[in-house]
Amino acid sequence: MQRPAPRLRFHRRQGVTLPGERYPGRAVRDPLNAPSQVLRDAEISLSWRVGLAAAALHHQDRSLVELELGLFGVFDGVGAFARSGEAAQVAAEVIGTVCRVGDRPPGEALVAGCEQAETLIRERALGATTAAVVWVAGPVLWYVSVGDSRLYHQPAQAASLTQVTTDEGEGNILFNALGEGPDRFDSPVVAQHGAISLGAGDKLVLVTDGVTGDFRPDLLTAGELTSAIQTDDPQSAAERLLEIARKRDDRSALVIFIDRDEPDGRSWEP
Repeated sequence: MQRPAPRLRFHRRQGVTLPGERYPGRAVRDPLNAPSQVLRDAEISLSWRVGLAAAALHHQDRSLVELELGLFGVFDGVGAFARSGEAAQVAAEVIGTVCRVGDRPPGEALVAGCEQAETLIRERALGATTAAVVWVAGPVLWYVSVGDSRLYHQPAQAASLTQVTTDEGEGNILFNALGEGPDRFDSPVVAQHGAISLGAGDKLVLVTDGVTGDFRPDLLTAGELTSAIQTDDPQSAAERLLEIARKRDDRSALVIFIDRDEPDGRSWEP
């Protein structure tokens, strides 16, 4: 007979903007659209409001929140390894450090951060961790994903969330994670990375599988996830995602609401 799981406790992470506050982004030209689709030489500046909620059961989840950069991520240490929580922490710290240096374009920096985290996790024999990380740069969202933590996107005019990333695993078995190294049979550390256009009114969700589940009846549908974030408060949305989760596991949810700001003349140059 299995012992009952400890009661999950919710907590808010320090450093996250309070509900209703906006954090200004930087104005940049949109590299994903041709000049005919946007005003020539126009600069687009977006701001974001962020909510983060986490519930610890095994203490293997970690998160990354760099408000000034617009850099956000969730990490889930692989349960088969005793030090996987440390692996998740290393991944969050290394990726944040690499991106803060600012010597690479966002997409390249995210991939490089994952590669460096992979090396360090293996050197320290910490096990493995998933990673789902995004970088908001003007009207563009750059992302990387390793494992089965997920990124969802709901454009302003869309009726529901769309899963951007693909699970690299099946059920509770992972086919890829930071720290696996040669076990990938020469496949790249980061197979999933890319960029999507953002606009005012868009919503982003980053979650570990403690929220989305692995098997029925724990699996949450896109409809359930979408309903949970139908509010103007990203913190309430993040907490609601944890409340509706059914899997007994660490749970982490990052919710980002995108708003439009007036251009301030600053720009990010690749």
